[in-house]
Amino acid sequence: MEKIVSILQPKYISTLAKEMCLSFNSRINNNSELTVLKKALNKVEKEITNTLNAIKTGIATTSTKEMLLNLENQIRKTSN
Repeated sequence: MEKIVSILQPKYISTLAKEMCLSFNSRINNNSELTVLKKALNKVEKEITNTLNAIKTGIATTSTKEMLLNLENQIRKTSN
């Protein structure tokens, strides 16, 4: 308890506030990265679904297969 009281003295408040702001901003940046990655993953998953639907309707070519494999590879990279 004494340590907490000693840290909360006026002469340390400015430094403590700066450190807390840095920590908070770091967490915000990490959440932003996560949001970007989730959006990218959703986009790739939608493209996979569209490709599979094309295959179901009979549009199956070599390029369709390559596209599907590339999209699945993107998911693996994003997930790691």
